[in-house]
Amino acid sequence: SESLLLTNREAQLQETRFLSCLIDLISISDELVDMIYNPRSLSILVCLQPEIALIELSLRLLWQMVKSSYNIMQLISGIKATVLQPGLVWQTGTLRLLAVLNAEFLSDSWEVDIASSQPLKFDFNSIMPDSIIQSDCHEWCRFPHSIEFLKLQIMNLLETIPELKSWIQGAKIDWGNSDQDLELSINWQSGFAQLSFDFEWIPNQ
Repeated sequence: SESLLLTNREAQLQETRFLSCLIDLISISDELVDMIYNPRSLSILVCLQPEIALIELSLRLLWQMVKSSYNIMQLISGIKATVLQPGLVWQTGTLRLLAVLNAEFLSDSWEVDIASSQPLKFDFNSIMPDSIIQSDCHEWCRFPHSIEFLKLQIMNLLETIPELKSWIQGAKIDWGNSDQDLELSINWQSGFAQLSFDFEWIPNQ
């Protein structure tokens, strides 16, 4: 019986050690995942992945936005709404949140709509400042609110996500042609990139 008791105690001790190691492993894995997908600073992101394709970065930022909130996902997809713009009558149509990655270089610049990973359309119909919006299908717009109030709701939420906050504040970047040796490429340019937001308004015909 003493031998059996000792065996049980050894088994319990081994199980305790195993669980402790498992908890430590899970904790380390969680920290690594957090560093990779939710870096607290761009320096961590750069150290882990110094080169990233623009389309991959766009998809990454889009995923961070979409998973942050169903309300954000709705706005990126577009919501049916009624809008009153200064000097106009009430209109019904579709309101869509545009998340745009802007980059400025010494001799070049670009703007990318991260929802499509394509250059931003220059002919999109931007909604005017001080506009009033109301939508029965969106939690933040069930009652009439200014477009600035809606944007504030969006910013307050997205700035709680470390990676998005870093890009919203802006970052120094190097941009080059992926088809060439980036270290030797004469197209390698230093500049500044920032994530900004706007609204596209598509009125019903």
